[in-house]
Amino acid sequence: MKQPYLQNAWFDNLWITLPGFICTLIVLLFLPAFEHSNEITDTQWVLLVLMVDVSHVYASLYRTYFDRSASKQFHSKFIFIPLFCFLLAFLTWQIGGPVVFWRTLAYIAVFHFIRQQYGLLKLYSRPLKDQLAGQIKSKFFDYLDATMIYSATIY
Repeated sequence: MKQPYLQNAWFDNLWITLPGFICTLIVLLFLPAFEHSNEITDTQWVLLVLMVDVSHVYASLYRTYFDRSASKQFHSKFIFIPLFCFLLAFLTWQIGGPVVFWRTLAYIAVFHFIRQQYGLLKLYSRPLKDQLAGQIKSKFFDYLDATMIYSATIY
């Protein structure tokens, strides 16, 4: 059975594992800047968070807005969901101020991280599930997979 990939084996392995290696390399190359600091500077935050971790957000544009078939199929969702999220974010800031806004965003980021790991598990376990479909109760193992992913990422 052929393994499903986002693009192909080389591409997936490169872009899923590369951000962690880049982050580690940045820290090792600039170790003195990180060793004697109790707080992260704005520059460090941009290098380690925006340019490494958040890069997958920018890469998702190629699977959504820049993909003609996806863009046609989900055109209204691609327009209205970001507008709705912006409106909710704006209202959160207006009602609760910066503390409530950033706290809410942090909880959403944690939930996003959990669902991201769960999505990768589901993507890469599909061939195994197809092979074992007639042999075991898949509902139990789906529940077990979800429990393990949520437990590990929340921990």
